[in-house]
Amino acid sequence: GLIRVAKRYQQDPGGRVVVVDRKGLALLDTSPPLPGRRSFASRPEIASALRGNIAAGTRYSRTLGAGLVYVAVPVSSGGVVRGAVRITYPTSALDARVRRYWLLLLAIGGVVLAVATVVGLRFARTLTEPLSKLEHAAAAVGGGDLEARAPVDRGPPEVRALATEFNDTVERLE
Repeated sequence: GLIRVAKRYQQDPGGRVVVVDRKGLALLDTSPPLPGRRSFASRPEIASALRGNIAAGTRYSRTLGAGLVYVAVPVSSGGVVRGAVRITYPTSALDARVRRYWLLLLAIGGVVLAVATVVGLRFARTLTEPLSKLEHAAAAVGGGDLEARAPVDRGPPEVRALATEFNDTVERLE
């Protein structure tokens, strides 16, 4: 049972499970760097768990040459600590996962920005195009062409009203 759970934890998230007896000697190690039974009594998290405390945090492992995230819990029966279980996970794997999430968020942000830009440009075009045509009509009238008219069927209601007013004014001038 315990060995199966420990092996599954090692395979799925890539962690390491160590079960020690009350002296800190390994009863189970899912990823031993060296063969043979080893003592983990000098590891601060194991020592804390063997004193009956739950230990969690990060530390650098000189043995593995890598940073670790760990949790160690005492195993007790009848109020007596019989051993401890420690689960470690390399911080490099967590850093890679965090980096992946940041890249995903960056990509999502880029897509949102691109969509907002396209929507903004289209909205701006619906406003600037009719105003540009109104400007051309005004320039033509200013140049003496009283036949020039601004289109009244494009743009927001305010621009349509302005074009209608402009056209009415030009008709009166004509």
